[in-house]
Amino acid sequence: MRRFRAFNDRYGFLRGDKLLAHVAAVLRTLSYEEPGSFLAHYGADDFGFLMSPERVPDVLNRAIQGIRSTIGNFYDPDDLEAGGLVGRDARGGASIVAPAALVGGAAVWSGAGAPPLHDVVRAAEAALRAARHGEASQPVIRVVGPPPETAPISVSTLVAPKPEELPPKTQTSLPKPFR
Repeated sequence: MRRFRAFNDRYGFLRGDKLLAHVAAVLRTLSYEEPGSFLAHYGADDFGFLMSPERVPDVLNRAIQGIRSTIGNFYDPDDLEAGGLVGRDARGGASIVAPAALVGGAAVWSGAGAPPLHDVVRAAEAALRAARHGEASQPVIRVVGPPPETAPISVSTLVAPKPEELPPKTQTSLPKPFR
């Protein structure tokens, strides 16, 4: 989210948590509409949403519009009238911080087979940073995968990891809630 910190500083963590829960609810609703999708709270005000690549632009735009149309419910009427949160900038001058907005950065795998997860995550994080620094709440989508002239890797060329390369199957390798 863009400008969430200013919202949290002004209204406190309880209202900030309510706003994040609302964002999660909007994204959860969209995830229910997308078969095979996966939604996660990535951390702070970041969420991860795995879905079919063909649907990414539409779902991102619907999520952004869903938050844009409801964000006013979380602000005091005086702040909305002023156009945002009124405060002081670093030099002590009057400043208005526009309401918080959802921004979307996505990475879409263009190759065949399973993508290298670290490449997709790195591209999605870069897209999110680009979306946060943009002027409008427009999603940024990065395409990850082999260039068009490179033939995709076929499943028959993939090699299974050797047993010594696999992580141990012990209780300590499971997340705490599953131990």
